[in-house]
Amino acid sequence: MRSRIAAAVQQTTEAFWAAVSRAFPEVTIGDADPLEVLRPEQLMTGAVASWLAENQPHGLWTAPNQSGPTAAPAGAETLRPDQETAANAR
Repeated sequence: MRSRIAAAVQQTTEAFWAAVSRAFPEVTIGDADPLEVLRPEQLMTGAVASWLAENQPHGLWTAPNQSGPTAAPAGAETLRPDQETAANAR
């Protein structure tokens, strides 16, 4: 599940920077502060985790040390071992 989230966030990040590049064609280099670039990715990862917690059937998405679907903070998302197999089968 985490790899699917990471892939979705990566695709979103690429689309975001492509749109920014199109909006500012006069900028010819792509340098940016790495920490500032990571911040939106972390927020998007948290947003996806929250969305999954609210919308995935059967409560497959949970935060550590909690039961039931909850919004996990970025980097802390997890599946219970019994759920990992079911989630990967989807």
